[in-house]
Amino acid sequence: MVADNLRAAGLDNIEIHDTPMHPIVYGESLKAPGKPTLLIYGHYDVQPAELAGTMDVPAFEPTVRNGNLYGRGTADDKGQTHIHLKSHRSR
Repeated sequence: MVADNLRAAGLDNIEIHDTPMHPIVYGESLKAPGKPTLLIYGHYDVQPAELAGTMDVPAFEPTVRNGNLYGRGTADDKGQTHIHLKSHRSR
């Protein structure tokens, strides 16, 4: 999904690197000669499902408790990664 979003944003040289844990997704856009290089790092994970028993709320499921809304795994750099992709796409 991340690689597809990078392609949709117009990036090139999309690569998925397998690791012992979670893959690394890479993409680049070198279409602005003479412009500075910008590196954006973002993780797009949430605490592993194996830890579900130690968490108060399920991952990716909004939960209302005592009038507060909790959403484990709904932000934590996903929002920022989404903004970076959409910003690049809108150039």
